[in-house]
Amino acid sequence: YTGSALGSGGLRGRLNHHLAPVKKPHWHVDYLRQAAVCREVWYAVGDVSFEHAWASTLLQLPDTSIPVARFGASDCRCPAHLVAFPAKPQIAAFNALAEVKVRAWVVP
Repeated sequence: YTGSALGSGGLRGRLNHHLAPVKKPHWHVDYLRQAAVCREVWYAVGDVSFEHAWASTLLQLPDTSIPVARFGASDCRCPAHLVAFPAKPQIAAFNALAEVKVRAWVVP
């Protein structure tokens, strides 16, 4: 799932929200989080959103699919911000295609 953290609280606030138990769903991904566990976060720090470019980049990786059309993309023209993989993608493969490189944080 790709998203941005440019609002109040920044990256820390967004991660705190996404890693906490879902009390009242707010974003599309909150509904997904009720049935899934976040294991790793790929991120970059800055003051520009790359969620649309990253969604496009993820779809360029081998064997990707869109499990739910328009998921997380109701406010843009992206086909979806949620991308599925049969196996965990490699961050190096993503960074080879991405304009802005990401780092990984494994959720404890």
